[in-house]
Amino acid sequence: HFYLSYKRRKFRFSFKDTMGKADLPIVSFTQDGKCFKFLIDSGASISVLNSSSLANIECIELGEKQKIYGIDGNNVDVSLVGVKLYSQNHKFVEIFQVCEVPGLDNIKKDDGIEVVGILGNSFLKRYSFIIDFKRLAAYSNGNENKTENT
Repeated sequence: HFYLSYKRRKFRFSFKDTMGKADLPIVSFTQDGKCFKFLIDSGASISVLNSSSLANIECIELGEKQKIYGIDGNNVDVSLVGVKLYSQNHKFVEIFQVCEVPGLDNIKKDDGIEVVGILGNSFLKRYSFIIDFKRLAAYSNGNENKTENT
């Protein structure tokens, strides 16, 4: 039954190469001919764009601010941006919280992989992603789940 859900998926995002380098599930998207890498984090409720990457990626500032608790327990103000990403001739849209994520900069320093953000559950649910660590890939049907309020 689980295997059948894979067969219905349109898109396969391999993270085999990044698991070999950084031991992390990192997937790629494009925007205006540039490649952007994102860490898949099913433990994150929302998606985050690293503030150091903001100048390199096309986004729409939504004019909203939110307060979140950082990993250190401190309250942090973040802004929201809308981003369109592309893969396999399909558009994926997400709202990202923008904040400093030093751990992403460390991935580049330690493993040579520039990661601009984190794809959290808001994105994974919206596009019905299945993460398969046996095949080192994430699968999506590419269709936005209309039942989610985001």
